[in-house]
Amino acid sequence: MSLPTPRHLLNTLLTTLHQQHPTPASPGPNTLHTLPPSSQDLLLALSHLLPSTLLPALDLLDHRRVHRCRPAAHSKKYAYFVSSSSSATVHVVRPAAWWCSCGAFAWAAFGRRGAGGGAGEVMGMGEEGGLWGGRMRGEGDVPVCVHLVACVLVEACPGLFGGYVQEEQIALERWVEIELERR
Repeated sequence: MSLPTPRHLLNTLLTTLHQQHPTPASPGPNTLHTLPPSSQDLLLALSHLLPSTLLPALDLLDHRRVHRCRPAAHSKKYAYFVSSSSSATVHVVRPAAWWCSCGAFAWAAFGRRGAGGGAGEVMGMGEEGGLWGGRMRGEGDVPVCVHLVACVLVEACPGLFGGYVQEEQIALERWVEIELERR
């Protein structure tokens, strides 16, 4: 019997959290502190699997730095815009594509590749199950950053974290400007 991969564990934890909190709750002070012990245990397990990204991601959500934007003409298309906590920089995040515009994500995805690191081995479109890792294939390490983790928490557990996201509809022209700025 083999041990589950970190990707499988993360998907299982996120799915279980979603099942425990299926309906959106309005965020309030110490929302995580008032969670039932079983949910607190799941968050503790997440913090061990994501030791350097979970708490900063929760901080981004708590400070309402995550915005889900939709162009006015396309109700199904959206992207997250996450304000950095350390500067005025805004990062574009697309959880389904498993991508963030920040330098930390680029380094995690490609920086170790030349040194025989694992992330380059998993790049590409696949049909893996679960939200963690998007549609990246392979069982290697999945690149992450705090912005992506914050958005994945919202996507995976809207009943728990959805109230921390600001929804915005923007003009199609502005959407195109934002897309062109990132190229």
